[in-house]
Amino acid sequence: MSKKVNTNLNSISILKDSCAIWAKSFWKILFMTAIVAIPGSYTRVLAFDSVNDASIIASIAGLYLTLALTYSFLNDQLLVKNRFTKLYVLSSGRFLPFLFASIIFSVVTLPAALGVSLIILAISVPLSPLFIVLGVGLIVLCLYMMLRFSVATVLVVQNDITAFNAFRLSWQVTSKNLIRLFIAWAFVLIISVAISGIVLTGADYFLSAANNIYIQVAVNALLLLFVLPLFISYSVEITKRLER
Repeated sequence: MSKKVNTNLNSISILKDSCAIWAKSFWKILFMTAIVAIPGSYTRVLAFDSVNDASIIASIAGLYLTLALTYSFLNDQLLVKNRFTKLYVLSSGRFLPFLFASIIFSVVTLPAALGVSLIILAISVPLSPLFIVLGVGLIVLCLYMMLRFSVATVLVVQNDITAFNAFRLSWQVTSKNLIRLFIAWAFVLIISVAISGIVLTGADYFLSAANNIYIQVAVNALLLLFVLPLFISYSVEITKRLER
C-alpha cells in the first residue's frame, strides 16, 4: 500500500466519481438500501414487545446495511456482477471489525456532545466564561479526532484489517490533508442537510407530514434510500484517494 500523500480531494470531483459508481448499479443499491431502511424506519410505529428491542434490531440492521454498501462501493466490479443479496453475504465476514470500528468512532464523538452541553449550561445559568472556553475546546478537539479517524470504518473493510489497525492507518493517511478533508466532509454534509431540509419541508407543506407519523416515517425512509448511499459512496471515494 502506498503512503504517498494524495491531494486530489476536490469536493466536486469526489461527488462526481462517487455518483458515477452509484449510477452503474442504481437499482441494485436502491433495493439493497430499501430492504433495511424502510422496515427499520417503521420500527418507530410497529407494535413491538419492547421499544428497546425495536431500537436494537434497527441499529444492527442499519449497521449491516452500512457495511454492505461500503463493501459494494469499494468493490464496484462485484457490485455490478452480483445480486444485492449476495453482496450482503460477501460483506458479512467484516461485520465484527466494522462493528468495533463503528463503536470506537462513536466514542470519539462523545466530547462534542459534552462540549455543547457545557456551552448551553454556561449561557443559561450563567456560569463562568471558562466553561464556554472548555466547551469550545472539547468541540474543536472532537472535530480534529473525527477528521483523523474519518475513514477508519472504510479502511477496516477495504484492507481486511482489525479496527485498531484501521484507526492507526486512518491517522496516517489523513495527517497532511486535514484542511482539504474538512472541506470535503463539510461539502457532503451541507448537501445532505440541504436535500433533507427540502424534502422534509416539502412533505410538511404538501402532505401535512407533521400531523401524520406514518407519512413522516415514509419520508424519512425515502431520504435514507438516497442520502445514505450518497454519503457512503462519497466516503469510499475519499478513502480511495487518500490511499493512492
